[in-house]
Amino acid sequence: MDWSLALASQGIEVTIDFQEGGLGWVLLVSTEQQAAAVATIRQYRLENRRWALRQQWREWGVTFHWGCWRGAG
Repeated sequence: MDWSLALASQGIEVTIDFQEGGLGWVLLVSTEQQAAAVATIRQYRLENRRWALRQQWREWGVTFHWGCWRGAG
C-alpha cells in the first residue's frame, strides 16, 4: 500500500492486484513507467527504512502506520 501511494505521488499510474499462485498482492505499472516506478520505490525504501511509526499486527498480518493516527480531539 505504501508503495502505491509513493508511486501515485509521482504521477505513476498503478494498479493493486492479487495474483494467485503464491505471488499475493502486486503492483502493476505500464512498461513505459516501469523504470520510474522502480526508482521511486527504491528511493521510498531508502528514505523510510527505519520508520519508527510502524507496528506489526501479527494476528492480522498487517502493518499499522501510526503516522496516520489523528486520535480524538
